[in-house]
Amino acid sequence: MSDLQRFESPQELAESLASFICASLTRAIAEKGKAHLVVSGGNTPIPLFHRLSNVDIPWEKVFITLADERLVPTSHERSNEGMVRRELLRNLAGSARFTALQQVSREWQGQPRFDLVLLGLGSDGHTASLFPDAPELATALSMDRELTQVLTPPSQPEPRLSLTLGGLCDCTQLVLHIEGAGKLEVLQRAREPGPVEELPIRALLQQTRVPLSVYWAP
Repeated sequence: MSDLQRFESPQELAESLASFICASLTRAIAEKGKAHLVVSGGNTPIPLFHRLSNVDIPWEKVFITLADERLVPTSHERSNEGMVRRELLRNLAGSARFTALQQVSREWQGQPRFDLVLLGLGSDGHTASLFPDAPELATALSMDRELTQVLTPPSQPEPRLSLTLGGLCDCTQLVLHIEGAGKLEVLQRAREPGPVEELPIRALLQQTRVPLSVYWAP
């Protein structure tokens, strides 16, 4: 099972997780000259992104992409890319190199595996865009399919592009960043036996390919 780290506040969590992420990126740069970071959208990681953007590491050697994206223009308020560009790719982190998820399969072909994948968790048990009501979920939960998958969950107002389970696990380290009692309750339910299709986060909790750390604060 994953390693669960509890913090007293979101601020304390953001400080600790930023240090962990930067240490992972710095180590990757030292080993191979560059680092690949996958981040998620939503509101939860914004304070973390602000903290990361002010940490002094060789950001020009860091390549960033998304775990998932809503298929809307980058100028749209629901665009994950737009949010990442506003909240993370600024200050010292402004020199990092961003690749849209739509381009990752082509532009990152043959690159080393991701160094760190940062994920969130929905109240319905989804992570990235692996929604339980998506007709394409079974395909996206394969470890052996393409890196990305378009999903069309009826619960969402637009189609999504997401890393598949195999894409998410093609990394050195997975991190799940969650806040609030409700998300902790979802995580605890997901740790119990049950179908992966009911709570897709179970697929990441049950896989043994890569270590998963969970950072939680109230």
